[in-house]
Amino acid sequence: TTGVEDFIVSDELSSLMIAQLSERLELHLVFDELFDADGCFVSLHPAQLYAPDHAVSYAEIVAAAAERGETAMGWRTGADNTVSLNPAKSALVALTANDQVLVLAPRTA
Repeated sequence: TTGVEDFIVSDELSSLMIAQLSERLELHLVFDELFDADGCFVSLHPAQLYAPDHAVSYAEIVAAAAERGETAMGWRTGADNTVSLNPAKSALVALTANDQVLVLAPRTA
């Protein structure tokens, strides 16, 4: 962390957030957590922490992340840096040591 207490949010991100809040006000708790410096964070972790080196369903990756207290949101392949966000849980994927899983995780001390 840089210790910076403020950041710039793009107009597009702000607009999307306001649109979601106008439909479901209870989402403010989610946004509060995501934008709080002490809240959860999104990061890429080595795929080996979530999946063996053979094809598995995305549901198995989600379950492995849940066991670690995290929420899997997709993956990034190391070969071409392709990112898959919110894939179907039935999707089969074979992640390698060069790939990463995108997770939402609580900040730890």
